[in-house]
Amino acid sequence: MATNNGTLTMKLQQVKDLQSGLPAYTYLAPEGWDIKDQVVWDRNNMYNPAHLYAHCYDNNGITIQLQAGYTNRYWATPFGNSGNYPPQDITAALKYYMQWLRGVNVRFTEATVLSSSQEPGMSGFNFNTTITRQYGRVRGEYELNGIKFDEILYGTMMMLYMGQPPDYMGFFYEDVSWEIDNLFLSCASANRNPEEGVATAFAIKTSARQTSEFINYEQQTIDQLRKQYNAYKNAVSQPVKDSGKTSADITRETNDYINKLYEDTRKKQQISRDNNHEQFVDYIRDVDRYTDGKGTEYVLPTGYGSSYVSSLGTVLMVDKNSPDPNLYDTSYESWTKLGLKKY
Repeated sequence: MATNNGTLTMKLQQVKDLQSGLPAYTYLAPEGWDIKDQVVWDRNNMYNPAHLYAHCYDNNGITIQLQAGYTNRYWATPFGNSGNYPPQDITAALKYYMQWLRGVNVRFTEATVLSSSQEPGMSGFNFNTTITRQYGRVRGEYELNGIKFDEILYGTMMMLYMGQPPDYMGFFYEDVSWEIDNLFLSCASANRNPEEGVATAFAIKTSARQTSEFINYEQQTIDQLRKQYNAYKNAVSQPVKDSGKTSADITRETNDYINKLYEDTRKKQQISRDNNHEQFVDYIRDVDRYTDGKGTEYVLPTGYGSSYVSSLGTVLMVDKNSPDPNLYDTSYESWTKLGLKKY
């Protein structure tokens, strides 16, 4: 990883949380750069309240930032809505975030959804839920204090949609919450290209780890926030007509599901970071990963159409117009086509 003609050395950086006094995060930072970092708490977020913020910059116009994410919520009924409509996709959320962060108009030159998945959630109480997860990046140009900047922003989004279809009276309810996280930026001024800092930013982001002591402390904080929230909901609960349950019962059961969903997501986030890191390293090395369906993985050069492994363990790489080797091989070996690994 380099942001100039030399080799960039990374060092282990530890961040202490001022609220708990505990060592909270460790990450790889570029040696010799100016670094400012801290733990940022969002007590309105009952799922992931602690975030690592880091700002690293060299003397040659490259700046790297790890930013705390944010959560938002939209609701709608026949009587009105909250007005803050949910983003169409992760790139719309990232565009909004970059302009909010810089406080200026940004001319966007790229908006790419890198991965997207959707799955059904819980159904019940006459409502349905859908969970969308996306990963993407945007690139934009802007001018600040007379200096022109070119910036790239990566991030993830998890969106939870809960909806009650219209009943015979026409009443309906929609509730959409979304969390933007795993944000990192590479910013370049003057004639530098922010792509030069992306590899470094990626190394910082994928190496960031919470300490075990801080994980336990954050979970205790989450439990306290949920108790406060549930106490408030119990205080204002009213019986729901013909259901035999109070609104607090329904809210609690729904929130229990959402809480479990976010806890599972937090565990998967680190797996996702590791997969992203592996994919990025493979891209730099110009290799692809293949599997034989039996647990064996092969790391092979890119640029070929298909890859096969023989019954004797020989690997054959062919271009996309080559026929199946089983059609012409006379060595009595059988060939199995390898599948390209999905990260």
